[in-house]
Amino acid sequence: MIEEKIKSLFKGTKWPWALDPKISTVIRSCDGRGVANVSVYTSNTATLDIDAENEANAKLIAAAPELLALSEKLRECIANGITTTDIKFLDLQASRAITKALS
Repeated sequence: MIEEKIKSLFKGTKWPWALDPKISTVIRSCDGRGVANVSVYTSNTATLDIDAENEANAKLIAAAPELLALSEKLRECIANGITTTDIKFLDLQASRAITKALS
């Protein structure tokens, strides 16, 4: 399976990653280790909703491993020929990763 292949090649923190349920700008691994703490660096905070921006950035970072695995699966399908089953699988995985990043 592609996801397992990517997991074995990836040298970063074990995944999947998710937002910390208590601090929505902290990303943690499936074993509870910290991956990142997101914050926006700007001098003009008056016009920004910093908390919402930080949380949105954290969600995208948390979805990165799934997006990486999806990209590798897409490359494999292009190289080997895409089947209807592949298209359905890719669509499902893409929907899940996008929902995770944008929810």
